[in-house]
Amino acid sequence: LFCLMAVLAPEASAGWGITSKEGFLTVDTGAALVFKVKQAGGDITSIRFDGGPELQEPGKGSHIASGIGAKVSHEMKAGGRIGQITLTTPTLTQYLIVREKENNIYMATHVIKEPSVGELRWITRLQKEPFKTVPVYSDLREK
Repeated sequence: LFCLMAVLAPEASAGWGITSKEGFLTVDTGAALVFKVKQAGGDITSIRFDGGPELQEPGKGSHIASGIGAKVSHEMKAGGRIGQITLTTPTLTQYLIVREKENNIYMATHVIKEPSVGELRWITRLQKEPFKTVPVYSDLREK
């Protein structure tokens, strides 16, 4: 289980839930984290915190390997307090889970058989500029 966490203090946002519009699922944690998942494939294409600047690197989404072209579905669980986005392929199922009022994206992968994408890794592509400090080993553009 992998957890991508917002490392900033929570503050109020517009409202909790998952909405579908114009080919994207928009997830609002009801705290401060809002992100978008492209319904054609399952890439995370936008990450914003507390109404601030776009954190996601433009042009390439955050995803497994180089993208898995998943079928995307979503549902609410636990009386509407947990949102689950399911990314399904013939070889694996990737889950993106959010809990109301928490600024986390919980991720889990169930592998049915070895995927054709090679290495099974999640790649989060964030812009460098919004962060005051970036660990040297995290910025591959500097190498």
